[in-house]
Amino acid sequence: MKDIDLPPRFNIPFASAQVAPFIRDVPDAPPGTPGAASLQLGFPGPDCFTPPTAGGTPPFGQDFNGLLKKVTQWTRWQAAGAPTFYDAGFSTAIGGYPKSALLASTSIDGLVWRSLSDDNVVDPETAGQTAWVPFSRVLLTANATFYVSITGNDTTGNGSIGAPFRTMQKLINVLARFYDWGGFGVTAIRQDSVTAYTDSTVISGKFVGQSGSPLIITASSSANVSVSVNTSEVYKVDSGAFVNITNQKISNSGGNGLYATRGSTMTHSGMDFGTCAQAHILVDRISQALQLGGNNVSGGASSHAAANSNSLCELSGAINFSTIGTAFSSFVTGSTANIQTTGVSFTGNSGSVTGLKFVIDANGIINSGSSGNLNFFPGNLAGTQNNGGRYL
Repeated sequence: MKDIDLPPRFNIPFASAQVAPFIRDVPDAPPGTPGAASLQLGFPGPDCFTPPTAGGTPPFGQDFNGLLKKVTQWTRWQAAGAPTFYDAGFSTAIGGYPKSALLASTSIDGLVWRSLSDDNVVDPETAGQTAWVPFSRVLLTANATFYVSITGNDTTGNGSIGAPFRTMQKLINVLARFYDWGGFGVTAIRQDSVTAYTDSTVISGKFVGQSGSPLIITASSSANVSVSVNTSEVYKVDSGAFVNITNQKISNSGGNGLYATRGSTMTHSGMDFGTCAQAHILVDRISQALQLGGNNVSGGASSHAAANSNSLCELSGAINFSTIGTAFSSFVTGSTANIQTTGVSFTGNSGSVTGLKFVIDANGIINSGSSGNLNFFPGNLAGTQNNGGRYL
């Protein structure tokens, strides 16, 4: 065939304006009326194939109208390039979808699923299913914003403001598996909540189509969003990921607040660092953690900022202490890494901070930007320089 063989399309279905009793839907099974059509038998014999004078029953015009309407409804739908979706009843009726069948997602606009096997009865929207895979990624054509809410749902949500996900990790997984950023930016917003979020998040690697813009993880209102966990990190930025985290309070009774590792870049600002069992900010393995604006500190930690393994941790802007007597083992800690400050000021209750001002070890460098002032960082104990570590 050739493209010039394209037949005229059905602009409207056959008998689209017809009404009962001159049209009826043709059922799957014989309806029991002599001469009435069904999808199983068509026009039944011998009734419809015997002359009326010999006792036969002519085919019903209502069935012709009903059958042709159903056929042309689907022909019109397909000619319009419209999608088809998973239908449990239809799947059961046909014994499951065939291998390589394509179905549109009901939750992510633009996503198409491909069946991996014959007789596939699995709903592709089922969480964790392995019977379908994405046929292609959803290509962004503009900057996009997605939402997470304490009242959201990781099963039925789609990341829109009206149907947010419950956890940030679900959103990250969806972005990683189903989307091509196309060079545009993506913002992930935690919506306001009087109840603290309790989900930790790992962002591993750059996203498909992500160019020079970081994934922005922020909150609709920093005064009304907190994330409190008991795990390794609140946010882990891993394997070359590029993420900007802003405007939320974080605390962790089991580990670190923000953690960048394995060649990643993490920026942050507008944060409120609550109590953490380990560091508020940890960076290691050739990564960067860069403060882009003012932060607040409302709880202690082993260190406010710690850098290891040829990494860089930069502090800049105001760091305010909203509570009295905030305790650290050492306020900043470095080992074979670089900690530097740019225009940092310490405000609020900084004079009541306890612990070592700094620890620098193993040829690491702390560049305080204060011409070597050993009292620059908060703390009530002198800092230490060990094993070639230098304080500038």
